[in-house]
Amino acid sequence: MAPTPVPRLTHFENPYQPTLRHEQLAPETPVMISSMVTIAGNTYYQIGDNAFVPATTVNLAPQAGWASLFINQNVVVTGKKFRVPVYADPLHQQDVIAHIANHTRHHITAARYEGNHLYVKIKTGWLNAQDLQLLPDAENMTTWMSQYRSIPAAQKPLVHWALGDTAFDTPLLNASVVGIG
Repeated sequence: MAPTPVPRLTHFENPYQPTLRHEQLAPETPVMISSMVTIAGNTYYQIGDNAFVPATTVNLAPQAGWASLFINQNVVVTGKKFRVPVYADPLHQQDVIAHIANHTRHHITAARYEGNHLYVKIKTGWLNAQDLQLLPDAENMTTWMSQYRSIPAAQKPLVHWALGDTAFDTPLLNASVVGIG
């Protein structure tokens, strides 16, 4: 299990108080969860002696590995409407903090699976990956693609492959073509 990548994850000695620990976890640090505690509607995972993290900050296996594929990638917004909602938190989709126009490009800084749905964090908040097309830019594309293919179809976003030098040399290929020939 790996925490959702955020710029250093604060964790607690005691979630009942809550007492913060001095050290912080680096993004994508694997942790072993030994127990779960829920206090006043907030759930914490115990990751060591006197060490707890908010459950909202952790991707569980196997989704932790899948989520890490999307960090530091770029996406284009391709929602079914003219704009898509930006959420404050992927666990609370009712908290829409902004909207982003279709056909805009963004950089992913964090990724979180909530059930079968992938949410990615950009500068302004969290987006549902169903409203996006990924523009993969991996050093070892063969390995990246192999890992991407291992994700169940219902849990992965669309990938846009560029036919030119960059993804923007090619129009997005997400339309159906019928009646040819």
